[in-house]
Amino acid sequence: MPEFKYAKGRIAESIKFLTEEMREFEEEYAHKSWKDYQNDKKIQKLMDRTVENALTALIEICGTVLAEKGIATCVLERSGREKRISLTEPTEPTES
Repeated sequence: MPEFKYAKGRIAESIKFLTEEMREFEEEYAHKSWKDYQNDKKIQKLMDRTVENALTALIEICGTVLAEKGIATCVLERSGREKRISLTEPTEPTES
């Protein structure tokens, strides 16, 4: 089952990345105050980017799990039907 191995590896990589981001965030910014953050645009950007990277990794983990369980495809197909968007080959519009 190569798909499962791929998903498992993908999740492991993302968890490793997320753990590293959290560790670095703690090391780099634990001593910063809210005032430091507000007054230093460079710190703001670095902290915001680190948080964004961590959240992106978390979203990727969730998406991989959902895709592995077939939930993501089901939700996309249902959303597509509601919006009349086909996720497969184009077909002629049907009367509703």
